[in-house]
Amino acid sequence: MRPTHALKILKPLLPGALLLAALLPLPARAAQAQARVVGIQIAVSPQIYRSRRVFEARLEEAVAAAVRQSGRRPGEELVLVLPEHFGTFLSFLGELAPIYAAPSRPVVAGLQVLTSPRFMAYHLKSAWKARNPRILATYFLFQNLLRYKAEGLWKTYTEVFSALARRHNAIIVAGSICVPRPEDLGRLLAPIYGTSAVFGPDGSILGIARKVHPVLEETMFLTPSPAADLKPIKTAAGLLGVLICSDSWFEDTYLSLRDAGFLAIPSISEGGHAVFSKELRGINNNQLDVAEPQGAGAGSVMSQLLAKGAAGRIFLTSAAGAVQPLLSGTMWDLESGGPGIIVRRTGKKVALEFVDSIEGRDTFMNFLWVKKNTGAGGKL
Repeated sequence: MRPTHALKILKPLLPGALLLAALLPLPARAAQAQARVVGIQIAVSPQIYRSRRVFEARLEEAVAAAVRQSGRRPGEELVLVLPEHFGTFLSFLGELAPIYAAPSRPVVAGLQVLTSPRFMAYHLKSAWKARNPRILATYFLFQNLLRYKAEGLWKTYTEVFSALARRHNAIIVAGSICVPRPEDLGRLLAPIYGTSAVFGPDGSILGIARKVHPVLEETMFLTPSPAADLKPIKTAAGLLGVLICSDSWFEDTYLSLRDAGFLAIPSISEGGHAVFSKELRGINNNQLDVAEPQGAGAGSVMSQLLAKGAAGRIFLTSAAGAVQPLLSGTMWDLESGGPGIIVRRTGKKVALEFVDSIEGRDTFMNFLWVKKNTGAGGKL
């Protein structure tokens, strides 16, 4: 058929087609995808590590409460962030009762050796191979305990959080744990890393972040991981960057996570609420436009130091915000607690909110994350 003939046939139909198009509704613009992020400041004590059953029950209680109050709507992803070292204490799972009632970590370390001939033999073998004469040094004992239990520790950690993620259809940043790399599990004198695994709603491990800048006390048993190994992790909610506690104070870790859409910062505060008690007015923010922080403990020295990390460096990334939950409670002579931080970024401004962790109670930090990117994530 010639074009002129086709036009003659279609011309009478054109007014009706235009009228029909005008009457039909325009297709609705797709709503922006978003996710709910909840930082869980979970309350702990040595007693919750008595057995796997007790540990799982305590974790389920906290996570179920976080899910209930998250405000999650149908179709939204849910991201849950646990605190630093929450998984590390699984190294004391299933021990004798005196260990949970011990007054301090040095006493715990001594009891571990005295009550386990197999661990004592392992520890002495490690000391001989490392040429380390300080066989009773607390952190050397603890380091060897982590190596000795590494395979079971990693198995418990991954199984518990995998099942939890599936049960609640959530993405979980599983606090942190101190273990060698998977290929080094069971190896004598293997380097130990502060490690945070991210689990997907299907229970799979989406990615792993390792601590780049251990604090002074941690350097006695942890090996720093290279900043270049830190990558954003691909999730259904977008690219997620994980900074383990003190990694949030350093520029190189943010540069490694420059493409992240959101930052999860599992943290601990040794010294507990006492380190947040000294008041200091105002935040020196290095010319960043930081709104006046809100919430309990917002004026304290430690709160400002923590906030200066995320608030001062979030602009090195694409992140819309961050949550930084703290472990809450007393583990022998280690007390942790104080206000965790929510950072909300709008353009060139950030707003800070402090959420106090209350010993003996779980507290939650809520953030609505609008998904912006879903690029490639890091390797395990």
